[in-house]
Amino acid sequence: MINPLGRPISLKNRSIDVLRQFAPNAMITDPIHDTAKGSVAHMKPTTDSVARTDEPVLPRWIIFPCYTADSATQLEPLGKADTFMRLIDNAFNYSILRERGFETIAATMNRADSFTARYSDLEDVIRRIDGMLDDARAE
Repeated sequence: MINPLGRPISLKNRSIDVLRQFAPNAMITDPIHDTAKGSVAHMKPTTDSVARTDEPVLPRWIIFPCYTADSATQLEPLGKADTFMRLIDNAFNYSILRERGFETIAATMNRADSFTARYSDLEDVIRRIDGMLDDARAE
């Protein structure tokens, strides 16, 4: 099971303006410029996401998004070994958890299908992922 974490979303550089345009009603802090990561801001989580933090879920998909300017949207399956390594790379506490971290990543990876999502149009990639969800619900 995965426990949701309703917390502020870290944004950097161009993603700040992209999210302001995509979600004009979202609460986004003023950016801090000239940090080690460039410009950074935080977006407030939705009330619903915070309220649902006590609802653990089984993972269905692991999707690794990658914005690429002027690219067509591509959702491509990702192999188990690549998924495992990407999950390790994205787990800040993997080395601390040791065996438990290994077992958790292995169980998660074996339970969920994994994809890379290359896109330049945020709305298009969301539509494609929503389509996957609709297909899964129909099954």
